[in-house]
Amino acid sequence: MDKPSYHFKVSSDALVYEFESVSEHKSIHKIVVYEPLQDELYHLGFGDLTEDGEIDYKIVSGNHDMDRVLMTVVQTMFLFFEKYPEKKFVFGGSTESRSRLYRQIITKFIENIELYFDVQGFTTKGEQEPFEKNRDYYAFLISQKYEEI
Repeated sequence: MDKPSYHFKVSSDALVYEFESVSEHKSIHKIVVYEPLQDELYHLGFGDLTEDGEIDYKIVSGNHDMDRVLMTVVQTMFLFFEKYPEKKFVFGGSTESRSRLYRQIITKFIENIELYFDVQGFTTKGEQEPFEKNRDYYAFLISQKYEEI
């Protein structure tokens, strides 16, 4: 996963990451948050941090740096698993089109992703299965992959 990413600040518990998406027209404060759901499960939330401290999950930033932003989110995954190797996290798009975009991105990079992570998809029927290209998923479950000894 050797693509450019943004420098980010990380909280001491490795659950909150903040960075700036920068274009020639504007700078956008982005945030990635891993929120505990259950003992071993977290939710990955990602969006723009608003002036009142809320996260806008639905905004379309239009900064033309999607690849760099997404690679930054991927870098947070490595740090999350460094601190919490036994945990898993789930994420999905805030809209159907965002879920489709995430599926397309995972499909594009699945060979690289699977070197480090196990990826499961949740179908519209609520079934969990190993990620397959060209299948519709509304959410994804990610866990760290372990090398067999």
